[in-house]
Amino acid sequence: MKTGQKAVLATICLLAAVALLIYFKQPTPMTTTTPQTGATTTTSTTATTTPTATTTVTPIETYSGDPILIQNDHQFTAANGVVSGSGTQADPYIIEGWTIDASSANGIEIQNTTAYFIVRNCLIENGTNDYMAIYLNNAINGKIENNTCENNYAGICLDSSSSNNMSNNTCENNYYGIYLRYHSDYNILDSNTCENNFYFGIYLDSSSNYNNLTNNACKNNLQCGIYLYYSSNDTLDNNTCENNYYGIYLNSSSNDNLTGNTCSNNTYGILLWPSSSVNLTNNTCKNNSNGILLESSDSNTLTNNTCENNGSCGIRLYSSPNNTLTNNTCGNNSYVGIGLENSDSNTLTSNTCCNNGSCGILIKPPSSSNTLTSNTCCNNGGYGIYGSTNNTLSSNTCSGNTEGDISP
Repeated sequence: MKTGQKAVLATICLLAAVALLIYFKQPTPMTTTTPQTGATTTTSTTATTTPTATTTVTPIETYSGDPILIQNDHQFTAANGVVSGSGTQADPYIIEGWTIDASSANGIEIQNTTAYFIVRNCLIENGTNDYMAIYLNNAINGKIENNTCENNYAGICLDSSSSNNMSNNTCENNYYGIYLRYHSDYNILDSNTCENNFYFGIYLDSSSNYNNLTNNACKNNLQCGIYLYYSSNDTLDNNTCENNYYGIYLNSSSNDNLTGNTCSNNTYGILLWPSSSVNLTNNTCKNNSNGILLESSDSNTLTNNTCENNGSCGIRLYSSPNNTLTNNTCGNNSYVGIGLENSDSNTLTSNTCCNNGSCGILIKPPSSSNTLTSNTCCNNGGYGIYGSTNNTLSSNTCSGNTEGDISP
């Protein structure tokens, strides 16, 4: 072989060796075992080299593991699913990224703790009618964020747990979406989605007081969007409750504040029974069978609510005395704008009740000692105001009503 041919062959061999060296140095996916028994995590990395820069891609980690049980502050460990943190307010324990099958136990259960912690970005499912996805018992200072809880007894349940924050969780196809009970107080529920649950989207039970529910979406639940039972001083603000049997239902509750909620396409938009000293302000109840119903409820205040296009009444009071209705708009309801039945000593001021199928305001005997002042009732299919006997009417404006403006 000639000298030139030998040189060419040597060059080809050298290039082939370099190519093989580069190929066998490419990174490969790395699988490690996490401290939790039976859990694995897969970390994928990709390195791209250019003549001018080096790009580092942050690994995305997800874990599959057994249910997590933490029974005191000392058990916030890697073996129990903690991925970072020291438990202080500035550096809370983090439980993140877990996919857990809850068919044999509560998915994540935390008991008797005061340390700060966050549970986030977890998928917990299949607890069916036996187990909770996330369960706090006598725990404070927790945050539960961006979790998906499906097909469990409860998506998130708090027993005797206060000062926790639940936000942006999705709780679907459970018996209960989010369930607070046994004096679970001062908790914040913000921007959660609770849909298609068998009983209630959000349930506050057994003296769960001073909780704040804001911007939650509770839709397509079989019974209630939001249900309060013996729970007081709670605030419900800007929640959306659609396509439930009850949009918002307060049972034996008092001193609660409902502001800016939207309840539509329910059988009852908002129901109070028997509840007292509740403030309902700026709520919208449309396309329900009944917009707002008070039954056996007293001393409540309804202000600036809009109750329109409901199948029966905009606002109805049944056996409910001493309530105050001011500046509510009740129009285009199939039956009446505002109806009082067996209800005494209520005050109706500056309400607008027009274009209803029957009466603007209907007072059925033996309702008495009610005071109606400066209400506007126009273009209704029956009377503007029906039932003036034994009630006090002054400065009301009634016009264009089919059967007459004010009946005896």
